[in-house]
Amino acid sequence: MFVRWTTAGDDPRLLRLFPATFTVAVAATAVDGVPVLVTTSDDVVEEDDAETVLQIWHAGTGELLREVPGVGGDSLVVTELDRRPVAVTCGWSDTPWLVDLLTGSATPLPGAGDVVQGLAIAGLEGGPALVTADLRGQVRVVDLAARETVRVLDAGGDRLNAVAVLSWDGHLAAFGAGDALHAWDLHTGSPIATPPISGRACALATWPDVPDRLAVLGMDGTVEIAGRAVLGVPWRRWATHLAGLVTPDGRRLLAIADDEAVTLWDVEADRAAGPVLAGPTGWADVRPGEPGEVITASPEDRAVAVWAAGADLPPIGHGATSTITALTLSPDGRVIAGASDGTVAAWSLADGSFLSAEDGAVHGPVRAVATVEVDGRIEVLAGGGDVNGSPDDVLHRLPLSDGVVDGVIADQGGEIRVIAMLGTTAYTAGCDRTIARIDLVTGTRTSVIPGDNHASGIAIRGGRAAVSRFPGPFQLWDLAADRPIPTAAVDSAEFGERVVGWCGDGRVVVALDDQARVRDLSTGETTALDEGGDGRITAIASSDTLVAIARADCSLSVVDPSSGDVTEALTLAYPATALAWTQEGDLIAGVRRDLVRWGLSNPAG
Repeated sequence: MFVRWTTAGDDPRLLRLFPATFTVAVAATAVDGVPVLVTTSDDVVEEDDAETVLQIWHAGTGELLREVPGVGGDSLVVTELDRRPVAVTCGWSDTPWLVDLLTGSATPLPGAGDVVQGLAIAGLEGGPALVTADLRGQVRVVDLAARETVRVLDAGGDRLNAVAVLSWDGHLAAFGAGDALHAWDLHTGSPIATPPISGRACALATWPDVPDRLAVLGMDGTVEIAGRAVLGVPWRRWATHLAGLVTPDGRRLLAIADDEAVTLWDVEADRAAGPVLAGPTGWADVRPGEPGEVITASPEDRAVAVWAAGADLPPIGHGATSTITALTLSPDGRVIAGASDGTVAAWSLADGSFLSAEDGAVHGPVRAVATVEVDGRIEVLAGGGDVNGSPDDVLHRLPLSDGVVDGVIADQGGEIRVIAMLGTTAYTAGCDRTIARIDLVTGTRTSVIPGDNHASGIAIRGGRAAVSRFPGPFQLWDLAADRPIPTAAVDSAEFGERVVGWCGDGRVVVALDDQARVRDLSTGETTALDEGGDGRITAIASSDTLVAIARADCSLSVVDPSSGDVTEALTLAYPATALAWTQEGDLIAGVRRDLVRWGLSNPAG
């Protein structure tokens, strides 16, 4: 396969990229005068090769200098003890570990009252102290030299998620964050009056040059400066980590990490400091590095990256504004993509140039898109939502030209996950057991194809709908007569099998976790596709002659469904999240925020 076009653009802020293990936390320090990155991993995730380990990397070359097995976790701080660089780390437990970065020796520290949720370092008169916050609502102060607890501070049962140490109103204070902010004078243990916060906090951040300023990340994605203001940061889905940065010209930034990218925010100007950092940044920990740098460690992408922070760059490339979740093609030559932030956008199929975007078209992530022509007008149909966060029961109708068309209430339990088309009729499925039939000429909705479970896939061909339900059963339905069609596939379909599409009149492509198959409807028998594939299927698209399969291991294969042979294979930078075939036989893929069009023949041939 060769690339006809891509919407990707190289980010000049990416300075260094190091492959890593399942890294959940990172910090920068120096060992024997050499700048290093300390990373930790944790085995609480369901990964075959995950392990608890602390690793030390040369910050310039990425060379692995030392491993300390058996200690790790997503809480990590670094400091100096007796002029020796040390790290303290803690996983899903109540026991932090002190690690000498010169020798690798590890010593357990006094345990907390419950699972530790955050670590900080305080410089006391006797030397550095570890400050922990836990789920019991306690903040503990541990003398690192003596390995002894010197103070226990109680937040009154508020389960704490984060801790920070800073100067506050003339005090060296420890802050714990949960439903409220709690603060104590570290010298006396006395409570200190604290400003209110707008909601439950999940992370705190400070700046080295502003000792009395505290940033708070809320569970709802809000970001505020304690005692001052709620910032105008756009809502970030699943924001989890926060770090304070200082640029070489003295600007104070916040790095806000969510499930797919890192937003850099200028605190004083209250605006974005350039485009988001999008790349090896899924679920990343973020920490300050050298002045003007930010470090990200992504367990999802198995990578540690160092970025230049604060450059006011124009948008990089012309891809989507968030991860592409659904793809379709319009009859007038456009690629239509829905994204995880609810945006629906269009690009030219010919050259990949950006055409238009409907920001926030869906209230929540887009799950499915389709196109239809009604009365000479081409519309994009979009469905999605998040039943647990931002439910959306509307089948949205977005004209590709001027005008407004009202959406139709599909009433699918808070999410629309599937859209299948037959002429000007849309068939949708969501969180409930109903399949809705929506006449787009009249805007009316009726129910069709009864079943006991929600539909996970609908494929329509020749007036017949192949329907998979989770966990079952399979259905073949005559849409005109409104009745089931007997088929051997009803009894042979497996638990959780999902219909992808037709590949000929009597066969359908189905997916099940890491397996793709062609199922013969007359016999119920299956032919395995890409049996050598290893990894959960992240996207799949079928035509009569080809099936494209993308997996979590970043592979992308094209398979002949008649023989099961792999005809093309690629390894991508990230797993593809959506796929679609063009009428010319080219493949369109959404790879995170980028769109790529591949041709399947030699461009010189």
